[in-house]
Amino acid sequence: MNIDRWEKDKKQRLSRHYRLYVTRMPNDTVYHYSQRFVYDADGRLTMAWFDYMHLGKRYDPAGADTIWYTYDSRNRLVAERHRYTTDMRNKNEQDTTGLSDFEKQMRASAREKFFVGTEYIPKNNRVVTTEYQCEVFDPKKHLPLKIPLPR
Repeated sequence: MNIDRWEKDKKQRLSRHYRLYVTRMPNDTVYHYSQRFVYDADGRLTMAWFDYMHLGKRYDPAGADTIWYTYDSRNRLVAERHRYTTDMRNKNEQDTTGLSDFEKQMRASAREKFFVGTEYIPKNNRVVTTEYQCEVFDPKKHLPLKIPLPR
C-alpha cells in the first residue's frame, strides 16, 4: 500500500500531508505520518507540525514535531526553528509481539537512543535553529552559477 496525499485549504495552500507506505513482504510500515500546515494573515507559512507519526523499527521520527518559520520585514524567510520531542502523544511505537529476542533487543536499543541518545546520536528532545542570510545578487560575487545536472 502506498498513499501520498497532499491536501489544500480553500485558498489552495497546503494544509496537510498524509503519507502511508507499507511493504507487502515482509509486512512493514515504512512511512506513516500526518503533517499539518498553518499560515498567517499574509499567507506565509508560519508553522508545520506532525499530528501523527509512526516511529518504526529504528525509532526514526518523520521530522521535527513542530517547525516555526520567521520572516523579515521584506517578507523573506530568515529562520526556521525545529523542535524535536520525545512526547509520545503524537507518536506510535511498533508492536513487538511475536518478535525474536534479538529483534526485541534491537528495538529496545533503538528506543533508548530515541529517548536518551548516545555520544554520536542526540536524543529526540532538542531544538535546531536554522538562520538564513539574504543578500542582493552581485554578478561579480555570485557568477558563474554552478547548477548541477541531473544524472
